[in-house]
Amino acid sequence: MSNEDKSAAWRDTITVLALLILPTPFQAIGVIVMWLISRWSYIAKWAVTLLVIINLAIFGRYSFNAYAYYKYQKAYTPLMSLQQSVDVYGIANGKYPQKLDDLRPKYILDIPSGLNLSYTVSDDGKSYSLKATIQGKDVELRPSFTQIPGK
Repeated sequence: MSNEDKSAAWRDTITVLALLILPTPFQAIGVIVMWLISRWSYIAKWAVTLLVIINLAIFGRYSFNAYAYYKYQKAYTPLMSLQQSVDVYGIANGKYPQKLDDLRPKYILDIPSGLNLSYTVSDDGKSYSLKATIQGKDVELRPSFTQIPGK
C-alpha cells in the first residue's frame, strides 16, 4: 500500500464506521458521508445506498415506533411509580393515604411535579382516584388491587 493510499484510508474507515455504527433511522447520514468522502466506485456507492434504503424500508418504521414507545414510557414512569407507592401504602396500612404527602419519605422520595396531579380517596380509604395530565392527555389511575387487606 502506497503512502498516498495509507493517508487516504481514513476516508474508507470513517465511511464504514458511519454506516455500521449509526442506528437504523440515521443510516441515511452514513450514506451522505459515504457519498461525500469515500473513494469507492459509483457502483459500490449505489449498492450501499440501495441496501440502506431497503433496510430503512423494513426496519425504519420499527425504530421510530420504538422511540415513540420509549418517550411514552419515560413520560408515564413517574405516575406509575406514584401509583405503586399509593398501593404499597394501602397494603401496609389497610387504607390509602388521605393525601399524597403522607407517602413521603417512606414510600416515595418525591412526588412527581409538572403532571397536574389530582388525588382523591374514598371516605373509607379503600379506593382512590389519581388523575394527571401526561403529554397533553388526561389520565386516571385507580387501585391496582381489587381489595386491600384490612388491618
